[in-house]
Amino acid sequence: MVRARALVAAGTFTPDSTSATVGEACDRWLERSVAEGLERGTQQQYRQHVAHILAVVDRNLKLSRLTQARCEQVRDDLLKAHSRALARAVLQSFKAVVKDAKRRGFVAQNVAADTTIGANGRHKAKLKAGRDFPMPTEVKAMLDAAGPKARAMVALAALGGLRASELRALPWANVDLGDKPSVTIEQRADKWSRVGSPKSESSSRTVPLGETTVRALKEWRLAQPPGRALVFGTASDRPDMLGNLQRRLLTPLCASAGVRRYGWHALRHYAISAWLQTCGGDFKLVQTWAGHGTLSQTLDRYGHLTPRDGAHNIIADAERALLTKMALPPTEEQEQGKGGIRFQLRNSACSLQVEREGVKRWEGREVCSAWQRCLRWSWCRAGPWPRSRASWPICAVAGASRSRVSPPT
Repeated sequence: MVRARALVAAGTFTPDSTSATVGEACDRWLERSVAEGLERGTQQQYRQHVAHILAVVDRNLKLSRLTQARCEQVRDDLLKAHSRALARAVLQSFKAVVKDAKRRGFVAQNVAADTTIGANGRHKAKLKAGRDFPMPTEVKAMLDAAGPKARAMVALAALGGLRASELRALPWANVDLGDKPSVTIEQRADKWSRVGSPKSESSSRTVPLGETTVRALKEWRLAQPPGRALVFGTASDRPDMLGNLQRRLLTPLCASAGVRRYGWHALRHYAISAWLQTCGGDFKLVQTWAGHGTLSQTLDRYGHLTPRDGAHNIIADAERALLTKMALPPTEEQEQGKGGIRFQLRNSACSLQVEREGVKRWEGREVCSAWQRCLRWSWCRAGPWPRSRASWPICAVAGASRSRVSPPT
């Protein structure tokens, strides 16, 4: 009763008589996906998510009885039963179910809105050449070992960056092999080889083609039976199944070329990584050719593959700028100090100059990393320099003890 009064006061109370059950809300949400005309694969995935939801939530539970604490328990149960990626996807669908029920008036608030499962991206490995996508030598070996059809498909995937679904539904009408050769992406084939719209709005694009790809496409056009509308269709001129293309074409090709087994999407990874290395910093153009919705999507996924030949020069310039600002001369009082030791890191030569009373000059060439961080004048009034390195004064001198130099005699 106390909880009901609080909900009434907040304007979020829903009586059980007008509230739907979790099972009814899930059914209505699935019906909405059908009415929206979502792809068959998406609808199948949603049905699987609903099955996972009802495995941890009572189908007859009223949404008005659903609390935030119960939603957190659903989250924990999903993580126990599934991988983190799948649990995260199922939780998103659960939140969408409650949100849809709120729009329909079955519940006054979405108590699952604040329940989340983080991506935990620190455990996600970055793409690596030779492991996640082929090296340039491997792509060349595949092109040399391929037949006409396989060579054209590999060239479009590895040099044109087309997705496998886009390759399977590509018509000859969208391939221009003239003076400015290009391929236009306007459709794709789903899991069941049904042709539909591209993956997203940004996936509709035009990609220029190079000489290797144009030559491979011309060769395949001559070898292909005449009258075909699709570039890589079946004998009945329908999109081929992805599993067939992998099992009958790409996997045997990798074996004959002497490279490890790759999937079609690995060839697309190679194309985008190659574009980033040769685009001259025009990452927006790479985003357009890749069909990504945002530039951050491209750089977050492939940014670590961009060339960084001048990285060491950047660090050296930053250290040099820091040295210029921090290398202040000692005060007059320090200059007149007795028994002191003065240290100076001399410009980019990184040699250590030590001056001490009774010692004219001593230079140690190979300065350790601790000295490279100590980019300022340091002063020590510890008196005579001890013979034991372990008792040398202050951290700067301790840093010098790790360099390949010896104290003055």
